[in-house]
Amino acid sequence: MAAPRRQRRQRSGPPESIELPALVAFHHAVLEPGEVYEDIDFAGCDLAGQDATGVELVRCRVPHARLDDLRLARARVAECLLEEVGASTLEAPDSTWRDTLLEGARVGALRAGGADWRDVRVRGGRIDFLDLTSSRLVSVAFDGGEIGELDLGNAALREVTFAGCRIETLRLDEARCADVDLSGAVAGRITGVTGMRGVTVSAAQLVELAPLLASSLGIRVADD
Repeated sequence: MAAPRRQRRQRSGPPESIELPALVAFHHAVLEPGEVYEDIDFAGCDLAGQDATGVELVRCRVPHARLDDLRLARARVAECLLEEVGASTLEAPDSTWRDTLLEGARVGALRAGGADWRDVRVRGGRIDFLDLTSSRLVSVAFDGGEIGELDLGNAALREVTFAGCRIETLRLDEARCADVDLSGAVAGRITGVTGMRGVTVSAAQLVELAPLLASSLGIRVADD
């Protein structure tokens, strides 16, 4: 008799923590494209250079794993905890992430254009380049940590928050935003200010953005 499937977490926003069942250690050498991996512990695994296109990771823990050049195109990641993973480049275009916590990651480039993120929290760590162009983000939180460049060009964002994080360059060209709170972030440079409709900023950020907003509206400021 098959064991009953574990009930999916009720939607309540980006998870502060991930409650996982008893996990089985991953003993295989490689991930197989298109395979489903449920209740697996990938502790310390070296998955570098593998093609895991279309895999499903469900209720998995991925701590201290090497993910250099791992390809997760069209992958599905659900109810997973990724802790202090490291990668020079992680390819995840058109992937789907649900109810997942990415904590303390050290990534050179995370390329996830066309991704669909819902109820995802990115906490701490450092990502030099995070590509989420043409992606859909719903109920996503960026807490602490640093991002060198965050590209949200042509992305659709709803209920996205930034708290205590530093972003060196934020690109919002042609983004569509609703209930996006940027007030808790330190952003060094922002492009695509016309894509900021629906974004909340702090008073200090508004002062810094004033020249860009004036330029985008064709307003000329006279010298005193």
